Amino acid sequence: MQGNNVEVDTRNAKTAARAYQLWEQEGCPHGRDLDHWFAAEAEQSVQPKAAQASKKSRKRAG
Repeated sequence: MQGNNVEVDTRNAKTAARAYQLWEQEGCPHGRDLDHWFAAEAEQSVQPKAAQASKKSRKRAG
């Protein structure tokens, strides 16, 4: 059970860091925190899938 907590904490920290970057890139607008959070989460959900596809491609090639 504790492993899941670490995983969630790591994911939340990455999401928060990316959301902050997005907020800064947009000029630090007030009241858009959830927009940036959800955008950061969406980016992260795409990245693992892309990494898995890349691993599968390398296995087939090698």
